[in-house]
Amino acid sequence: MPENKDRLTLTVYVSPETLIALKEKKYKLCMAVEVNGKSTVVFQTVSKLLIHNEFEFEDRYRVFGTNTFKDGALVEASTRKVPILLGQEITLSPEGVLGPASGTMDSAKPFIVHNHYTEPIHLGIDALFGGEYSSIYVTEEAILRGDIVCLPARKLLIWFEQNLETNTMISHARITNCMRLDFSKTSHITVNYKAPKDAPADGIWSYGPLMVHGQTA
Repeated sequence: MPENKDRLTLTVYVSPETLIALKEKKYKLCMAVEVNGKSTVVFQTVSKLLIHNEFEFEDRYRVFGTNTFKDGALVEASTRKVPILLGQEITLSPEGVLGPASGTMDSAKPFIVHNHYTEPIHLGIDALFGGEYSSIYVTEEAILRGDIVCLPARKLLIWFEQNLETNTMISHARITNCMRLDFSKTSHITVNYKAPKDAPADGIWSYGPLMVHGQTA
């Protein structure tokens, strides 16, 4: 069967001792996607972890406008959310209404928002994860009229943190002990994580499956 290059799969192994410590201290696996070189929203937080975990992403997006970017707050759309694909274009009217996306999909190109809105606004983007959309990006600065070029990269940050929720806006500086994954030349990455019991968020990320007594977990 040919590989679906629009669907990305991440496999995460967590050592048994580390898994117990993470759950005792209520840590979550956090994920963030790079858009235009920045990660400004927690795309997913996962608390129901096991030793072997599989996650699927797709190159399918929605675009929207929001009046606010605030570190630590949840994303809240102020316009409707409109589906868009890479290579397509969409227009935000002077009244603040998003029209339909147009053009041909091209995974090698960004999508463009033609912003004619008369007030400053923050641009937001959702992506498809496990069959449902969640936010991956909000511009930190409000944007005035003009074209906005948006390029969600096939680059993912993963880390553990206690007090974050899916769709939380963040500054890149607060992401610590993360692993940066690059899906630009592959559709499947496997990683593993081990940490000391007394510091479960300060462990070591490595590529490949988890080896336990010479066997794959």
